[in-house]
Amino acid sequence: MLIKAQIAMEYLLILGITLIMLLPIFVIVYTYTTISDDQISQRQALQIARKIVDTAETVYYFGEPTKTTLELEFPSNIKTAVVLPHTVLFVMETPVGDTDIFSDSQINLTGELPQGSGTYKLRIQALSNRVNISIVE
Repeated sequence: MLIKAQIAMEYLLILGITLIMLLPIFVIVYTYTTISDDQISQRQALQIARKIVDTAETVYYFGEPTKTTLELEFPSNIKTAVVLPHTVLFVMETPVGDTDIFSDSQINLTGELPQGSGTYKLRIQALSNRVNISIVE
């Protein structure tokens, strides 16, 4: 009976040590996964901002009444999306706080951007002295 108890105790000890050794690995994997997801979302938002600005500049240089439509997929952690006079700005939520992702433009921009995640169609239209960005319903 004493030998069975000793074997059970040794087995539990080995199992406990193994779990203690695996716990830091799980924490590291979770941390890197979270950081990686945030970086992917930030790069995706930067690509969206650049694409909007590049398309707006192209449409502007073709002149009024040129317009085009973009279909873009916005990532999930965008807190705010704003069109400023010469900038497309995304404020993104990250574990360390909010981060600004933006792309500057040489032309005057007006309009609005979607505030949630998902796939949206944006109409980019050249006007006399600016480019208007609007959400297509």
